[in-house]
Amino acid sequence: MSMIINLMLLKESWYQKHDNDLFKPIENFDFGSNNLNCFLLRFRAIALEIYKKEYVISLLENMKHVREKETKVQQTDLELMIKENRQGLADLFNQKIKYHQENGLNMTI
Repeated sequence: MSMIINLMLLKESWYQKHDNDLFKPIENFDFGSNNLNCFLLRFRAIALEIYKKEYVISLLENMKHVREKETKVQQTDLELMIKENRQGLADLFNQKIKYHQENGLNMTI
């Protein structure tokens, strides 16, 4: 379990560094309603939701493996939560792709 925690902390610190660099215009300066700032706000909202969904899916999958001796109903509930979160994640990725296309971008989160 400590390996999972270490990986999550490493991933979090990587995101934090890139978050600080990428979103500097809306974090370190007075907000101005311009195309770049509006783009960055929407982009960050999508990226944050993707990050949260990935995190929840990871937790649920680990929970499922740790609790293998749980009842069939409890296992089915965990599988359903994982499935629903994966669908939500797929929807977010589709939203991200659409947003990139609308803005003429070719980049990944």
